Amino acid sequence: MDKSPFRAEIVDGYPVLLDLRERRPKTFRIKVKKCGRPGTASLGLSRLDPRQKAALENIVATRDFSDKGKRDAAMDAGYSKRCSLPAMNRLLARKPIVNWLVKKGVTDEKLAEIIKEGLEATHPLSKDDKPDWHARHKFVSEANKLKDNYPAKRIEIDERAVHIHLTGDDVEAVRKYKELVEQDEPF
Repeated sequence: MDKSPFRAEIVDGYPVLLDLRERRPKTFRIKVKKCGRPGTASLGLSRLDPRQKAALENIVATRDFSDKGKRDAAMDAGYSKRCSLPAMNRLLARKPIVNWLVKKGVTDEKLAEIIKEGLEATHPLSKDDKPDWHARHKFVSEANKLKDNYPAKRIEIDERAVHIHLTGDDVEAVRKYKELVEQDEPF
C-alpha cells in the first residue's frame, strides 16, 4: 500500500503530481524557454541585410537623427512608412553600429543637440506647456546607452604601502649610483 501524500493525475494530457488534500487545478500553465540566440544588440555590421545597410548609409548621409530623419532614411531604403521608425530605432540600438556611426562622423555634438531638444520637451496634453519629465528622462538615458556612459557597478581600489628602510650604507650606494648615471639630485 502506497502511503504517499501525492497522487499522479493526467491534466490536459500532462502528468501532474497533486497533493491528496488539493482539488484538481482549473488551469495548467506551461512556460516556454527562449532559445539561446544572442541578442541583436551585439550583432555587428556583417549580419545586416542590404536594406538595413542602405538605411544606415542614408542616415549617415543626411546626419538627421530626429524621428523624421530616421523615417525618411528607412523609407528611402525600402521600408514601409509604418515599419520605418521602429526598424531604425532597433538598428541604431546595436553597439557595433553605434561605434561605426562614430567612425563615420556622428559626434558627441550631434548627440548633444538631440538631447538639448529632448530636454526641452513639454507634455503633449498640458495647456500651459508643463515639462514632460518622463520624455526628458528617456532622452538622457538613451544618450547614456549610446555612449555607454554608465558608472562601473563595483569599483575596487587596492592600495598598498611599501616601507623601505635604508641604512647609511644604502644611502651612500644610491648616491654613488646616481653619480654614475650622471644625475645631480640624490633623490
